[in-house]
Amino acid sequence: ALGENKPDKKMDDALRHLFLDTFIDELKWIEEGSESPIERLFCTAVLLVGKTRGHDLLCFTPIVDDQIEAYKQNLRNWLTSVEDLEHMLQAQGGKPNELKRFIEHLVEQGQMDKEEAQELLHYRMYGNLGYKEAFHVSQQPRLPSMLRVGKHGIRPDLLVWVPNDPSFNLIVECDGYSYHGDKDSFTRDRKRDRFLKQSGYEVLRFSGSEINDDPLTVGVEFVDFLAKQRGLKSTNQPS
Repeated sequence: ALGENKPDKKMDDALRHLFLDTFIDELKWIEEGSESPIERLFCTAVLLVGKTRGHDLLCFTPIVDDQIEAYKQNLRNWLTSVEDLEHMLQAQGGKPNELKRFIEHLVEQGQMDKEEAQELLHYRMYGNLGYKEAFHVSQQPRLPSMLRVGKHGIRPDLLVWVPNDPSFNLIVECDGYSYHGDKDSFTRDRKRDRFLKQSGYEVLRFSGSEINDDPLTVGVEFVDFLAKQRGLKSTNQPS
């Protein structure tokens, strides 16, 4: 457990604060990114259940204004920059928990501008908290423009992806009856699901009624699904 090893207590405390800050940010991003109460309830339940499994199983992203593929590539570029700095620090005999001070030193020496430093300090959590392999959840993502059904581009409720695994793409839909309960919507949804699957996306759908009736159970089911993709034990199995 964090904090048990006294020499590392200062580092553990820093990680706790970092984890707490990111958790609060994720709650805010869910509030800002949800287009319906059902989506907000589902995402909140998933975040709460996911964090009980471990801080690095899943995380929510801010609202993505760019095309999601551009956002993902930008994130990977920043992660590469962080890794390069980590290697540079290690080559000089530094330790991973000294990365923040190392970045500040580069700014003081005029070798890095402040804006770049702020971005790097933000993305360093991926190294400290292990988020490189975490499932990233983006709400209302703008998928590539070639993904269209008829004249309409596809913009799902959620896209789940992994920075270190470009092949993993999971779409999640939270279907309220008022928008998905008639015959035409039922047929359209299934056409869309088939098209997405042919384009390399898996699709999971949860009904609004099951989310409203028992959001935590739905959250556990979804988190268990993700955990099994990582080969982890589900939450309903005895330890």
